[in-house]
Amino acid sequence: MLSEKMVFNIAGLYINIESSRRLVYYYCKSFLCDEYPYIDFSVKVTDEEIYAELPDGYTPQNASKRALLASELSAIYRKICEKILEYDAFLMHGALIEYEGKGYLFTAKSGTGKTTHINLWQK
Repeated sequence: MLSEKMVFNIAGLYINIESSRRLVYYYCKSFLCDEYPYIDFSVKVTDEEIYAELPDGYTPQNASKRALLASELSAIYRKICEKILEYDAFLMHGALIEYEGKGYLFTAKSGTGKTTHINLWQK
């Protein structure tokens, strides 16, 4: 485990995320808190929870470091989504674009092309 405590402000909650992979913190850095008055809850995933998120055909033995990182991020996200319900909040995976003063949120599974389409529309 990384030695320093990493607390993130997500949906107004202070969430401690424990991970041995520094890249997890890189992907969540926009939510990182330097100061926090308390911790609402902590999230830590097991190897089994990470492996359960691997795409079909992958095993812990044949998965790349990138696949394991993506699976850990998914496992962490899943735990936050489950726990955050207790605080009358929820998280949604999507891509948002603003057009003529209105926001349009597109939700779908990762890899569907939400961000790709938004980038094309912006051009």
